[in-house]
Amino acid sequence: MFFFQRFGTEPRPEDINPVVEVIWPNHASGKLGHLRLAALLKRHFTGNDPKRFHALYSDAVSTDLMFLASKLQRAAAKGELDRLEIDPTLLARKHEFEALQRRKPEEMKAFLNRMTTELRGRRIFITSASFLLVDMAKEGLARGIENCFAPDSVCACSGGTKGVALPDDWEAQVKRFLGVRELKIGYGMSEISALNMLCEHGRYHVPPWAIPFVLDPDTNAPLPRIGVQRGRAGFFDFTTVGHWGGTISGDEVEIDWDTPCPCGQTSVHLDDDVGRFSDRRGGDDKITCAATAEAHDDAVKFLTEFQG
Repeated sequence: MFFFQRFGTEPRPEDINPVVEVIWPNHASGKLGHLRLAALLKRHFTGNDPKRFHALYSDAVSTDLMFLASKLQRAAAKGELDRLEIDPTLLARKHEFEALQRRKPEEMKAFLNRMTTELRGRRIFITSASFLLVDMAKEGLARGIENCFAPDSVCACSGGTKGVALPDDWEAQVKRFLGVRELKIGYGMSEISALNMLCEHGRYHVPPWAIPFVLDPDTNAPLPRIGVQRGRAGFFDFTTVGHWGGTISGDEVEIDWDTPCPCGQTSVHLDDDVGRFSDRRGGDDKITCAATAEAHDDAVKFLTEFQG
């Protein structure tokens, strides 16, 4: 519903049960939250045809290496690297990981070249971070590739930029390269199941099974649910059954509790100006969990740069 259907438009059969080519510029599987999505895409978007799932790497992210990165990072933060005992066999794999990271830019480029050649004109689904999509578009447009895939293809991306400055026309670049009519932009986090999708009026709409809160950034006290309120984002997810469904984020958001969105959806909606308190106010205010994409990226960066 989020990706293939459009609010206010009667869905076609191919929007209800899509069978498309899935381009997945990542490892094919893994225990991290964002990598678990791959199994769902394989099952629901390809008609159960594994040949329609195209991953950058066919294997899983190494849990051993993520464990190594976590131990090294934690020990470094405590100043205890000299007392840390690590299995030499595991530590030796660090070089294997570094080699993979060095190869990745060229392998990504070759992967995208192959996808734009083999799947040209086909209906696809692709999902990635916004800044990675911009890099893909720049590379493709520089090679003269435009409108590469079927116009009813779907490109889904996150609203966050992870601190990377995007050009003002980044959406137009990505659409021109891929050939899609629109981008499906969502705001969410691994701690909750809700994916808040951006409408054509620049508002992120919260699905009904997640209850949003705007909290005072200093005290975390809930601000009134009236008028326009800006503060720290909090959510309670009713679909969570394995643990407490509430989460407090490190994001600064603005909610208009009273004004209906012009798009016609009656759900609570957030302004599209979402940012990290740590980016806007300084300091370390990132609140996250170990299964998020950002935690994975931080671990990868630390492991690559670690020289101990």
